[in-house]
Amino acid sequence: MNFPRLLRSSFLSMAVLAGAATASATVVYSENFDATNFRSGSLLPNNFSERWAQTDYYFINSFAGWTFTGSAYLAKEHATANQAVLLNETTGVARYTANLAANTLYQLQFNLSGDNIRNQPYRFLLDIGSSNVIDLTQSWSVANPAGYAQSVFFNSGSNGVVNFKFYQASASGASAIFDDVVISTVNVPDEASLAACLGLGLAALFAGRRRRA
Repeated sequence: MNFPRLLRSSFLSMAVLAGAATASATVVYSENFDATNFRSGSLLPNNFSERWAQTDYYFINSFAGWTFTGSAYLAKEHATANQAVLLNETTGVARYTANLAANTLYQLQFNLSGDNIRNQPYRFLLDIGSSNVIDLTQSWSVANPAGYAQSVFFNSGSNGVVNFKFYQASASGASAIFDDVVISTVNVPDEASLAACLGLGLAALFAGRRRRA
């Protein structure tokens, strides 16, 4: 893309600042739901799903800080033994409570995809604390059946106890699947680093102006 020099300089300064803020992020929690203890009992063995060609569905346990209500199940792919949480139709709910450092900025990342009915949208929602932070309606994708990465920034608050609620409200029989949950710190640069980044950005900005003149 052929941006004007002045715009390219501005993007450079923003990129430097973003890199400084995220380069030293630390993962404090991760869950891929692959532990066998997540499974309570078999539901539908060797079933077809749009996400995976051959899938076992299981009743799911409350395990490792997670609780599941409504029609929440565990889907397991035959080929790789990969497991993910399926929130079936309108009633599946998964909750997790994290104990984090107080008054700290974090990033929540996870993978989201659809299942069960092609070309019918599912509506996925995520609440952090009392706030809804994702309300997304989309369909399972032939081009990318494994789903799409989702990312949300949040503050842990005064006591560091953060409640997450993954759920859906689909109007159709389509379901949402989520997997690979990661929580990371987001380290904001200190004043010296921020000043250096701003200096680089401003230098690039003025250099662009001189070239234009």
